[in-house]
Amino acid sequence: MTKIIELKDRRQFRILLNPVRQDILHLLRRAARPMTASAVAERMLLSPSAAQAHLQRLVELALWSRWR
Repeated sequence: MTKIIELKDRRQFRILLNPVRQDILHLLRRAARPMTASAVAERMLLSPSAAQAHLQRLVELALWSRWR
């Protein structure tokens, strides 16, 4: 299922096109299951705080839910 989002300003565009966030979105899509920020950090070789910061930006665009 394809999700369509409407980007309203340049800041949202930059959030979405960040290469690390694009990789995270691909990871979440391939996993096809909820993942915690710690699990994303481990798979992406990021610190947990960096993963959380990137995921928080995706939450702002409604592209990731806070699954725990």
